Amino acid sequence: MYSRLYSQQDIGKLLSEFNLGTPISEIEVKLNRTAVGIVKKIIKLSKVDPHVWNQNMVERYKRDLLRQHNEEYRGYYRQRVLEHLIKHPTATVADVRKAGLSWHLRLGYGNRLNDARKDANIDVKLLYAERLKKVEERHNEIEKRRKEKVITFFKKHPKTTKPYIIKAGLGRDFNFAYNGAINRARKDAGILTDEYVSAAETARQLDVSKERVSQLFEGKKLNGYRLGRLVYISLESIESRKQLMSQNH
Repeated sequence: MYSRLYSQQDIGKLLSEFNLGTPISEIEVKLNRTAVGIVKKIIKLSKVDPHVWNQNMVERYKRDLLRQHNEEYRGYYRQRVLEHLIKHPTATVADVRKAGLSWHLRLGYGNRLNDARKDANIDVKLLYAERLKKVEERHNEIEKRRKEKVITFFKKHPKTTKPYIIKAGLGRDFNFAYNGAINRARKDAGILTDEYVSAAETARQLDVSKERVSQLFEGKKLNGYRLGRLVYISLESIESRKQLMSQNH
């Protein structure tokens, strides 16, 4: 029933030490066998005679073996993680796991990657700064591409408005690149320049209402152009109107 490698005397001694809760390391010495072999034998015997071998004790011995194994090999596990970090200083926890070192990181450092980085002499603050820089560069690249798409659309459709931008499938690009600021997009597309200001700004400079600005624009007394519902007046026209108002006063 039992393995020929263990005599009945060996099994009796093993059961006796097992019932006493003797640590694996001590049983190793008394039986002159390895801890792994002893625990494997206990597991095998417990399946044959489950009433003789207390299952809770069997689990405890398995945990003790794992703990002993971990202590013996922790240095090895740590070294493997350090070697990877030295070659790949920007590696994340996910990167370490992809490299097949998940178990090593867990047993060697308790999944605390920053502790491993310190042992590898990696400046964590500098690492985060470099990573943030890459994120910003990536963000800027995406913003640039999306701006180019929006600007191209504006040049083809200079009188476009937000609803038409969304209808054209550029809503996400527009919001990402310009955060909904349509006049910034118009300026980048060369449609709206600094030589023109909004009706609201015109009203402020002339000290009149927006309605009055619209009347002057419709009456050709202020030069500008209309984009959708919005009116833009040239600064030159505003200055001319100011001089005329000054003369009339």
